[in-house]
Amino acid sequence: MSDLNQGAIVSLNESNTGSSSSNSIVESEGFDGIDPNVRSSWNNLEFATTDDAYRFYVDYGNYKGFCVRIYHQSACPKLNNGSNAVYYIKYCCNKEGWRIGSENNPANRGSIDAKARVRHVPEIRGGCDGAYIRIRWFKQFNCYKIYKWYDVHNHDMIPVAMRHYMRSNRKMAPVYKLLADVNDAAGIGATASYNAISTAGGGRKCIGFTRNDLKNHLRTVRTSSMEHGDATALLKHFRRQAKLDPGFFHEVEVDVDENIASIFWADGKMRMDYHFFGDSVSFDTTYRTNKEYRPL
Repeated sequence: MSDLNQGAIVSLNESNTGSSSSNSIVESEGFDGIDPNVRSSWNNLEFATTDDAYRFYVDYGNYKGFCVRIYHQSACPKLNNGSNAVYYIKYCCNKEGWRIGSENNPANRGSIDAKARVRHVPEIRGGCDGAYIRIRWFKQFNCYKIYKWYDVHNHDMIPVAMRHYMRSNRKMAPVYKLLADVNDAAGIGATASYNAISTAGGGRKCIGFTRNDLKNHLRTVRTSSMEHGDATALLKHFRRQAKLDPGFFHEVEVDVDENIASIFWADGKMRMDYHFFGDSVSFDTTYRTNKEYRPL
C-alpha cells in the first residue's frame, strides 16, 4: 500500500484525539498552538481569510522545505448565500503538475510534434500531485477550515541552508530598494549594485533577495518612471493600439544594465505583410546621437 493510502489524507470528519478542544482563529501566526508534525492538530485550525490560510501553508512549506502556490479557487453562491466570495480553495506544492511544453510531461511523450511544443526554460514543476491542502468556508463556524490535507511529495525537500532562496522567503526591504535606486541613478549596474548591497548587508543569506529580484525591482521602477517621462506618449499609443487592433504587438528590450535598448512593434497589417513578403524595417536610433548618447 502506498504512503498516500496509509492515512496521508486528513479530514475534519476524522477523530481529533490529542488535540485541544478550543478553536482559535489563526491569523498568520505560524505554528502557534499546533504541532506541524501532528496532522490531527490541524483539524482545529480556523482561518479568518484565505490569505491567512495561505500564509499558514507557506509557513509550513518553509518549515518542511517546499514552495507553495494557489492551484484553484472558486466561489459557490448557491452554497454561500449568494455571495461571490471564495468558497473553495486549494493550495499545493509549486512542483505540482507539468508545464504543457515540458519534455517530461507525459502528454508529450511519444508525440510527433512534442519537440516543437517544448520550450527550453528552467523546469520547476515535477508532477508532485500528492501534496496540497483544501479549505472551504464553514458557515456554522464563520471561518475557513482545512477539510483535506495530503503531504506526500515525489521530490527531495529544499535543504535548510538553501531555504532563504525560496520565493516565499525572498523580499526586498525598503532600505535595500532605496540603495538599489541610488546606485541605479549613479549609473551602477544591477550586478555591481547587488554585490555591494549584499556585502554591506552581511552576505547574500542575510539580505533576503536575489540579483533577479533586484533587477525586477529596477525594471518596475523604470517602467513607472516611463509613465511620467519622455516615453509616456509612446507607451500610451501602444496600449491604445493594442485595444483597437487584436493583431498589434509590442515588446521592449533592455540591456545588461536594465536600460531600454530597443522597442519592437507591429500591427495586424504589418504582420500579414510579413507573412506574405517576409520584409521588415528597422530604425537605428543611435545612428546620430548627442554627447549624452541620446538620439537626435
